[in-house]
Amino acid sequence: MKKRFAHARTLFLGAICLTISGLLTPDAAAQDTISRQTIAELDKALATAKEGTSEARQRLAIRRVIRDAEKLVEGHADSPSRFHALGFQFRAYQQLIALDDDTEHRKALLATARELAKAPDDLAELRLEADLLLSQADLAKQGANAETRAGALRPFVARYVDTPVGAKVLRLAMVMALELGDNKLVTDLQEMIEERYAGDLDMIAFQRDKLGGQVFGAPFTGTFENSQGKMLRYPMDALGHSTLCLFWSKEDGGEEMIKGIAAAYVEKKEELAGRLEIVSFNLDELPDAGESLVRGLGVDWQVLRLPGGRENPIYEPYVRSDPRILTVSPTGYTAMIMSGSERKRTNSEGVPDYGRMFESTLARQWTQPRYVEQLSSLMAGDFLILDPEGGMDPAMPPEIKALADAKPLARNAACVPEETLKAIQDSFAAPPMRYRLAHSEIREGYAKAAGLCRKAIAEHADAPDLWIVRNRLMVALLGLWKTDVDLAHLEQAIAEAKTALAAGYPPGCDVIARFCLAREALRQPEADTRLVIGKLQEETGGAAAPVNSRRRGSALARSRGSEGLREIPRNDHQRPHRKPDDVGIQRIPPRSLPSLLAVPGSLHGRLVLRAQGSLFPQQRRHRGGSSHTSDGAECSRRQAAAHPP
Repeated sequence: MKKRFAHARTLFLGAICLTISGLLTPDAAAQDTISRQTIAELDKALATAKEGTSEARQRLAIRRVIRDAEKLVEGHADSPSRFHALGFQFRAYQQLIALDDDTEHRKALLATARELAKAPDDLAELRLEADLLLSQADLAKQGANAETRAGALRPFVARYVDTPVGAKVLRLAMVMALELGDNKLVTDLQEMIEERYAGDLDMIAFQRDKLGGQVFGAPFTGTFENSQGKMLRYPMDALGHSTLCLFWSKEDGGEEMIKGIAAAYVEKKEELAGRLEIVSFNLDELPDAGESLVRGLGVDWQVLRLPGGRENPIYEPYVRSDPRILTVSPTGYTAMIMSGSERKRTNSEGVPDYGRMFESTLARQWTQPRYVEQLSSLMAGDFLILDPEGGMDPAMPPEIKALADAKPLARNAACVPEETLKAIQDSFAAPPMRYRLAHSEIREGYAKAAGLCRKAIAEHADAPDLWIVRNRLMVALLGLWKTDVDLAHLEQAIAEAKTALAAGYPPGCDVIARFCLAREALRQPEADTRLVIGKLQEETGGAAAPVNSRRRGSALARSRGSEGLREIPRNDHQRPHRKPDDVGIQRIPPRSLPSLLAVPGSLHGRLVLRAQGSLFPQQRRHRGGSSHTSDGAECSRRQAAAHPP
């Protein structure tokens, strides 16, 4: 009987043990990882250690905390979470050395740093300081000179530039390069900043602080509300024309500046049309953002709100002192120079001469009509719906020709009439004539195309090829957005894109519509440029997407003030043409045109090259060494012969 009872009790106890073991399994697994709470408790203990009544007590307390951290590391030798404990241990040794600069403590710090430097890239912030300490220690041991130290910075930056602490490392390396006097390294770091953090406000402010006396370009970025409650996104809304941003207060001469500029603007309004826009930013946080004052001067400038005035995040990077005139180029970039170093043009009486300011601005290459209109055309997407061979074949529109497996469309009586499609197509001016037209003529062409498209949609609502008309309506509306600087046209283009996608497209012909929707997504202040462009790539074919969609992705990145090219996949055979040489007229900067070039030999590539030829006649030398005239230049000459200026 006793044996039976003992056996039953053993089974009962065993069941309890198994139950407890099952309950503890999650905790045991959790103990394989060092929790944030554990590190927080160590930090709290370290802070308490510094409150000791004497240095001896403080040292003793810090050593005790370090031993606790060492035990954690030993107990989690194979867990990535050990790096968090090593990071704490590194900080604790630094504090201990501050109290007791003992050789053994220094050796222990370096040993900890070596282990911490093994952390993966997602923990780069933990290992950064340790890695830098090891690098500096090795250089000091070698007795390295300034040149060697500068050379060691390059691989260090390369290791971190694409990690979460890339911006921090670039700032750190820039300071060190300036101290070492390595101008070449400073220039290379600036290029890295421009590629990865061009629109980062903190990075712009940092460069202005550290690069004293130098001038560098930065995109003007930000989201602002206008007086109608619409949100404007820069640089997106400024691409394709130059912009003067006026930052002013009713005090300190700001109101006088506004009045003077308004008077000069009224005199030159026709000459400025399409070439230069003016935007007002009042710093006083007036209820109407200063619109009543601006309208009272007889001008129709955009009036944007700047919440916080001088405390707004954009004030420190871009403005710093006011009143201030910030010039934004058609590519969305502005020149960053030291505050107070701008020269003001004055007349014989010492009064600011804003008429001369406008004359000087209009004389710049980047405000020349042909330059501005070429950029405006590219931003609107004209080249996506124009055939470089001229005319319009309803069975083989440019969207179909751009496909690798292009096949003619089957046309029947239900399709949009050929004469209707050709009338719409003829409303778009092809390059190079597009760049020679007056701003009013270009605007008239877009308006005519939009009207014809809407009429065709109403009359042929069930046509199987109605998508051809919808594509041209979207481009016309984007063109009006650029010529009128009116968000209403962009909103209409986005609405049309949604309708067109719902109606359906032949495979590969929906790039324009999806580009419009991506543009809408990027207008949101918190939009992730990389995710939006990635979605566009996926929706238009992924890695096998048409080249024009990749170039539009690059343009989208720039519309957010981000280069972004390194995030957009491109096969070796899809490299753009070499940049054209500057012959007579300044070429478009690298920030604008190369991202829109298509592959050599493609339809869009030939059209964009033709656009280049209108401004940049040049000889291209191929790999084999033979030289011949580019397709773009040849097309330009034929067009020029047929339509002399």
